[in-house]
Amino acid sequence: MLPAPEPDTRGDQAEVADDTTHTVRPGETLTGIAQEHYGDPAKYRAVAQASKDTEQPGGGRLLDPDHIKPGWILTLPHPAQQPGADFAAHQEAAESSHATEPQPSSEPPNDLAPASGSGDEPTDRVEGDATMPGSTGVRPDSPWTTLSPQDKVQSFIEPNGDGAGQADVPSQETNQDAPAWLLPGVAAGGALLAAGLHMTLTRARSRQARLRRPGRMVAQTPRDLVPVIATARFVGGDRTADVQRLDRLLRALAGPHLTSGDPRPQLAAVELADDQAVLHLAAPATLPEPWSGDATRWTAPLAAAPDECRDLVPYPVLVTIGTDQAGHVWLLDLENLRTVAVTGQSEDVVAFGRHVVAELAVNPWTVNLTTHTVGVGKGAAGLSQYRVEEHEDTGFLGPITTYVRHSADEAPEGEDHEWFHAVVTTTANEELSALSAAIHAHPGRPSTVIVTLGVAPRPDDIVLAIQDGRLRVEVPEAGLALDLVPVAMSAEELADCGRLVELTRDTADVANPLADAIAGRAPLADDLKPAIQVTHRPDDPETPGGPGSILPGADAEYLTKTANTAEDLARLAPIVQPAVAEPAAQPANGDRDEPARDQATTDATLDQDLADWWNQDTPRPRIEVLGPVSMWGAGPTITNPKPSVDQAVKAVAERRPMFVLLAAFIAMHPQGVTLEQIELVNGGYANDARFRITTLRAYFGDRPNGGPFIPLGKPGRPKADAPPRRHRIEGALVDAHLFRRLYQRAIQRGADGLPDLVAALELVSGRPFTLPKDDPRWLWATGDEGLADQYTALIGDVAHLVITRAILDKDLPLARRACQTWRACDPASEALAADDRLVTLAEGHPDQAQQIAAELWTRNDDETGPTGPGERTLQILDAHDHGTLHATARQTETDAD
Repeated sequence: MLPAPEPDTRGDQAEVADDTTHTVRPGETLTGIAQEHYGDPAKYRAVAQASKDTEQPGGGRLLDPDHIKPGWILTLPHPAQQPGADFAAHQEAAESSHATEPQPSSEPPNDLAPASGSGDEPTDRVEGDATMPGSTGVRPDSPWTTLSPQDKVQSFIEPNGDGAGQADVPSQETNQDAPAWLLPGVAAGGALLAAGLHMTLTRARSRQARLRRPGRMVAQTPRDLVPVIATARFVGGDRTADVQRLDRLLRALAGPHLTSGDPRPQLAAVELADDQAVLHLAAPATLPEPWSGDATRWTAPLAAAPDECRDLVPYPVLVTIGTDQAGHVWLLDLENLRTVAVTGQSEDVVAFGRHVVAELAVNPWTVNLTTHTVGVGKGAAGLSQYRVEEHEDTGFLGPITTYVRHSADEAPEGEDHEWFHAVVTTTANEELSALSAAIHAHPGRPSTVIVTLGVAPRPDDIVLAIQDGRLRVEVPEAGLALDLVPVAMSAEELADCGRLVELTRDTADVANPLADAIAGRAPLADDLKPAIQVTHRPDDPETPGGPGSILPGADAEYLTKTANTAEDLARLAPIVQPAVAEPAAQPANGDRDEPARDQATTDATLDQDLADWWNQDTPRPRIEVLGPVSMWGAGPTITNPKPSVDQAVKAVAERRPMFVLLAAFIAMHPQGVTLEQIELVNGGYANDARFRITTLRAYFGDRPNGGPFIPLGKPGRPKADAPPRRHRIEGALVDAHLFRRLYQRAIQRGADGLPDLVAALELVSGRPFTLPKDDPRWLWATGDEGLADQYTALIGDVAHLVITRAILDKDLPLARRACQTWRACDPASEALAADDRLVTLAEGHPDQAQQIAAELWTRNDDETGPTGPGERTLQILDAHDHGTLHATARQTETDAD
C-alpha cells in the first residue's frame, strides 16, 4: 500500500496501545505489522500465535491470520520470547517452499533478482476481479498458455511428493532425476560456477533495470536460455554467499601482503566443507584469527569473513576441480602449480577445461585475470567483457612470455602484479614451451599459469588425470592425494551461458505489453477492447495536452519542471478520446459535439471490486502478487462448514505455499489453465492436480449466488475432439488485475485520472511476486512469462505519473509517498532517482538532492566499474540546471508560506 509521506512516521500510522500491543488500522496486514515492529514479515506467525486467545472488540478472535479487522488489538511478543511458529492455520513455514535463490531478489532484477517476503504471507486485504479489461501480458509462446511436449518445463519437486517445493539438487552422479531445466555442468563442483554466474547475471540485470525508461521494460530472457538463468538462480543462489565470504576471507588474509611486500601464504588448495573453508598450504605458515590449525592445514568458518574487504586479490587463479566422496568441494590454486596437464579421454578433458574457463570468467576473485583459450571454450568470451579471450592459435603468447621474463629479472621476489594470465589450450608448440620455461625459471611469482588439455605432460607439469569418471591429482608439498568427481561442462552449456550474459549486458529496453495495451498502443482481446482512441500530444511544446491526457499541461512545462523527456510524455500520456461506435449526424453549422468522457470508462464493476478489496468482511477470494504472494479464502470463516470445507482448510494450512501458487497461477490466467499446465507448474500427476483444485474450490467457498468461485466441470466423458477443459477462478479479487484496471481507467479519464493512479499505488506492498525464497515453481511468473518484470515496470510508470502531477500541483506529500512505493518495488531505478531528486529539492533539501544526483555517477553495476547515468537521465539533468532547481525550491517555499 502507499506509505506515509515521511519514512520516520511509520509508527504513527498504526496506533500502538502499549509496548506489547498493536491496534490494527484499515488496510494493514499481519506481515506488514511484523515488518514494522520486527523488521521481518515472517514474524507474523509469532504475532498470530501470541494473539489467538485475545478476545477482540465485538467478541471475535484471531482464528485465521489471513483475516484481521480494524480495531483488533494484537499482542507483540518480545523478540527474545517469541513463541514457536505453531499457529495451526499456517504451520507451513518457509522451509516447505524452499528453493535456492538469494534475494530480489533484490532478483533482480532478477530476473534474477530477485526479493524477500513470504510465499505464505497472510493478508487481510481484499483483491481485484480475476476477469478484467485488457490483455494478460503473457507471452504468446508461453508454455503455460500453449503447451507442446518439447515446451514442458518440469517442476522441481518429486512427482509423488507433497508439493512443498523442497529443492534437492541431485549430484552429478545421480542427475537422471534432475529437473529438465537443470544444467548439470553449471551445477557441478558444488555449484560455485552457478554462484558466479548468478552474481554476473544479477549485476547485469540490475543495470538493465536501472536504465529502464518509463513505459518500457527489461527485455525478457529467450526461452531457450531459461534453463541457464534457472540453474544460476536456484542452484547458485544459495551458494553465492559462500563464494563471496571465501573471497573476503582470502583477501583479508593475504591481500595486505601484496602492498606490504611480505610473502603470501603459499596456497595449494581450498576445501569447502559444510560452512567452513579449509586451506591446504604448499609451505608451513602461521595464520591469524579467524584461522585455526597448524603448519599446512588451516580452517575458518565462512561466517567469520569480514562484511567488507577492499584488499587486493591474492589468489586470482583459484578454481574448482571437483568434489570428494564427502561432498566437499575442492579448488586448486593453479598459479601455485605453474603448469598443469589434464590427461584422459579427449571428451572428458575438454569438458573439464570448459568448466575451468567458465568459472575463471565469473569468480569474484578473477577481476585482474585474463584467461586465454585455444581449441576450447568457444563462446566463453561472452561471459565477461575482458576476462576471457578466445584465440585461433598461440600467436598471442609472445608479450606474456616477455613480461614473465622481465618480472623475473626486475622483481624476482615481487608478489604484486598488475595483471595475471591463465592459458588453457589443447595445443602444444614451441611458443607454449617458451612460456612454460619462463614460468618455471621465475624465482618468485610468475603471474601466469598454463593448463594443457589432452597434451602429453612435460616433466615440470602437475598432472590432473581423469579416468573412469574420477579425477586424481597429487600435490606433495601440501600432502594432498585427491580422488574426486571432476567438474565438466558441455559445449552447449558454455555457449548458452556466454550468450545469456551478453544479452543481459545489452541495456536496451523493450516495449511492455501491459503498458502498450493500457495506453492504446497495442490491440487487446476483442471481448475486452476498451472504447478509446489515442492521438499524439501536440507538436508544439507550448500547447497543453488538454483534458484528454493524464498529463494535461504543455510539454514545455513538464520538460523544465519535472523529470521527463519528450519521449516519456509521448509514451505515457497520449491524448485519449472516447471512441464513437457509429458516425453521428453532425450539426448543419459544422460544429462537432465533444463526446462525454465517462463514455470511455466502461469498467462498471471496478469501484465495487476496489471497495471489496478493502472490505475486511467480503467473502470473495483474494490473491495478492504485488508484493509478498498471498491468498485468502472464506473457508476458515464459514459457520458450521461442511466436512469438505473443514478438510480443505486443514489441507491448505498444511501445504499453504503450494495452494498459494495454484491460486495465483490460475488467477493470473483469466483465460483459464488446463490440468496439464497445472501439473507442470504445481507438480504431481493429473489426480493430484484434480485433488488440489477440488480442495482450493472448497477453501474459497461459494459465491453469493450459490455457485463455487472455481466452477465445476461438466459431468461425463469429454468428446475426443473437444478442447481441454480450462480451470478459472471467477469473481476472485487479484491485486494485479485491480492495478491494471485502475491504470486503464486513469488513462481513459485523462486529466481526471489522478485519483485512480493513487488508488493503484495503494495496492502495492513490494516487488511483484516476492517469495520468502525463490521457488522454481514460480518460473512462469518470474521468468518465462515475464509477469514480474512487466508489473514492476508498470508500477514504476504509475508512480512516475503521480510524481509528475504532484510536483506541478505542489502536493509534495503525495509525491513522496509515490517515491516510497516505487522504491519498495524497484529501488535501483534511475528514473526513480531522477524523480526523487526533484521531490527532495522541492521539499527544501538541496544538499540531499545533490547527493542523490552524485550517487547516479557511482552505481557499480557494471563489470568494469561505475558507468555513470544513462542517456535519459543525462538529458534530464541537463534540462534542470542548478539555478532553475533552486528557483523551484524557493518558489515551493514561498507557496508554502
